[in-house]
Amino acid sequence: MTKTAFLFPGQGSCVPGILRDLAGEETVADVLRHIDAVASRFGYSSVRSFLIGDDLRSRETALDSPGTVSVAIFATSVALNEFLCASGQPSDVLVGHSVGELAALVAGGWLSLEEGVRLLCEREALLDAHAPAGGLLAVELGVRRAEGLVAATGDPSVALASDNGPRQTVLSGTADGLAVAAKVAGALDVRSVRLQTPYPFHGPLLAEVSRAFGLVVDTVEAQRGRRPVFSPILGRQVDTVADAMAVLRGHLVHPVRFRTAVSELLADGVERFVECGAKSTLVDLTRHNTPGSVSSVAPLARRADAAGVLSTLTPASAAAEAPRTQAPIETSHAPSQVPAPRAAEPMAAQPQSNGAAGPVAAVPAVDAPGTNGGRLPETEVLVAELRGIFAETLGYPPDVLTDDVDLEADLGISSIKQIELFTTVLDRYDLPTPAADIRPGLFPTLTHIAAFLRELDDAAAKVA
Repeated sequence: MTKTAFLFPGQGSCVPGILRDLAGEETVADVLRHIDAVASRFGYSSVRSFLIGDDLRSRETALDSPGTVSVAIFATSVALNEFLCASGQPSDVLVGHSVGELAALVAGGWLSLEEGVRLLCEREALLDAHAPAGGLLAVELGVRRAEGLVAATGDPSVALASDNGPRQTVLSGTADGLAVAAKVAGALDVRSVRLQTPYPFHGPLLAEVSRAFGLVVDTVEAQRGRRPVFSPILGRQVDTVADAMAVLRGHLVHPVRFRTAVSELLADGVERFVECGAKSTLVDLTRHNTPGSVSSVAPLARRADAAGVLSTLTPASAAAEAPRTQAPIETSHAPSQVPAPRAAEPMAAQPQSNGAAGPVAAVPAVDAPGTNGGRLPETEVLVAELRGIFAETLGYPPDVLTDDVDLEADLGISSIKQIELFTTVLDRYDLPTPAADIRPGLFPTLTHIAAFLRELDDAAAKVA
């Protein structure tokens, strides 16, 4: 039987409504019910509603809370793991990336679900109250050259946060330190992008928060796990309860050695990697760290029901996996936010989860009439034009892009691809760039995008 590793992603893997079509499965419903019961004691509204609902107002409120996003990602991973195991799809080893290590420990039985949720909520409270300003920078470099780049900044706050692949590395630091790193990278003709994340994960700036979180970890009742867990933070398998506690204590400041973890798993005979969460970020990374004979599967790359999820794990589906191309820069710490400025940046990014970036695809011209002074066409015409732009750029048949299809949850269109298209649309209709960061998840359908464009157009007309 094929040896399988389940991969538990970090914070780039938040997709509102991703579990809607699995909500009726008993295992999924049970996990969400238990998580809501614990998280509510920390002031969180229903994570279940966020993951199975389509209410845009609730989605906007949740996406503004880093803690809610983290709990939602954790819930997606644990619920999918329980569903796959109950459906006869067990794994041989579990691997988490960044905060995904917490979900892996719960899935492996090293922590109870209740303890895992409590820890996560305590962690988010500490970050919200005490984390210093800073962030992450993804660079298209291997780890050795990235370490040289860190040294070249001369800034002690800048550190290697994640080694994801041969040319996929993430740095942590202050805003000023990362700006210097980006400038040095640019001088070396190395692509880089600042990731939209509220905290400088996996670096020295979170040392005080990590120590405070360690006191919370000391209150946990950990136990010997039922399933093996390999920790990219430890760089080895979790063998004892003390190992599990070390992962929890160190995961905020220690670097993520994901590339090394994948190599170790290959050496141990793993032949299939399954993304145990939303999107396909980690399996995309494994495709660039593994030979072509290794299978990489993402059951929730888009929203699916039970049959759809399980169909991705059949041999026929595995054989039809996407071709292996250069991975984009991504990071597990990058929430789905659209950077407001349209000016050129050091690198056009595709951040989702876990660190790599490729070039932004050129958007083909669309033979549609102009908007005559910035005024938009009627809504029905506008939606039709958007459908043409999206279909031609993404290669989808236009009839797939219905007015109400969720671009990310239903079609698996990444948030950064939506950023590219959103920027193209702004230019196409000569609309002003929004003053604040925009999250693509707040505009899930073509109809929502058209409505927002109308707001921008109306505001511009008033200014004129």
